[in-house]
Amino acid sequence: MSNFKSTVRKYVKGTDKNGKDLVNYRVDYSYIDPVTKERKRTCKRGFSLLREATKWQQEELPDLIRELEGIRPQIETMTMGEFVDIYLDDVEGDTCRITTLMNKQSIIENKILPYFKDMRVCEIKPLDIERWQKTLLKATCKNGKHLSPTYLHTILNQLNALLNHAVRLYDLPINPMYKVKKIGSKTPKNEPKFWTLEEYLTFVQTIKLNPIFYYAFQVLFWCGLRLGELLALTLDDIDFENATLNIRHSYQKINGEAYLSDTKTVNGIRKVYLPQRLVDELQDYTNGLYIKDNKTHIFPVSKSNMHNIMNKGCEECGVKRITIHGLRHSHISLLADMGITEAVIASRVGHKRQGITSHYTHPYEKSEKEVAFKLNELMEAM
Repeated sequence: MSNFKSTVRKYVKGTDKNGKDLVNYRVDYSYIDPVTKERKRTCKRGFSLLREATKWQQEELPDLIRELEGIRPQIETMTMGEFVDIYLDDVEGDTCRITTLMNKQSIIENKILPYFKDMRVCEIKPLDIERWQKTLLKATCKNGKHLSPTYLHTILNQLNALLNHAVRLYDLPINPMYKVKKIGSKTPKNEPKFWTLEEYLTFVQTIKLNPIFYYAFQVLFWCGLRLGELLALTLDDIDFENATLNIRHSYQKINGEAYLSDTKTVNGIRKVYLPQRLVDELQDYTNGLYIKDNKTHIFPVSKSNMHNIMNKGCEECGVKRITIHGLRHSHISLLADMGITEAVIASRVGHKRQGITSHYTHPYEKSEKEVAFKLNELMEAM
């Protein structure tokens, strides 16, 4: 809250030809400098009438003070609907990925604002949130099914992010969600997270006659890529001589329009060493493609295509169904079973490495080459 002070004062600017004082008015005011936190004093001069000075003091000075002090909108008066606009501007300014921003907007508009839009942010209580959670438990999707535990968890996380943002930057005293018993689950119950090597090999045999999908699944399983990273790959990203993939982008399709965005995290930008067997397979595959130029995507398929092929393959071979992202977990699990250290695994798949900065990633290059060599031994033994 600003604590600026102001006073209208009379002052003499000179005398006329008869020696009479020429009187004007000024507004003296002070404010807190947002950088030094010290009080600054200044004034606005030149008002010939008292009412002009008073009008400026009352109508224009408060806006000037807010600008000088860098004061944020006051959370005490804002509704959730008003705060959401500010929040989305803030996160977009933080270079939020377009897909992340669109997901946030969708959840906020469809699941949060219908209940909280007209409530003042500072008046939202734990009881309000628990009542809102009950409406979510009754809600259904287009197919008539209730919202999944993981989706409920995602919705609650978004409200939590909104309120934490208000606490961190807009002086909301406390996030009321800390008292709430939350619904939903981060991980679906009983849902398999990954395949063993044997399960993957059983599955991949069913799609071997469909090259584009066979090689796509090969890269996902043996390299641990995210699906968006796979779909973003071009010939420029494959170094056949040094047996590496350069992961630099993620591919998304939103409302029918394709986007190349940054990787999910800073650590996602990385070099992945390939088993030589996979290098040979990719060489054969890309040689058989019609590729316009080196920036053409080498896997021109959609995410839904990948899911459909996986469903069909699992049904045909009888292997349990996992998510496409589960192939990434399968790769990590395989490396862990091979005795690869956590730090090397994190470097390979682009995870944040706890306690390790980017300045110290170069020692892992030798280890990652060794990982590729060991994976190649597995592939050759199949």
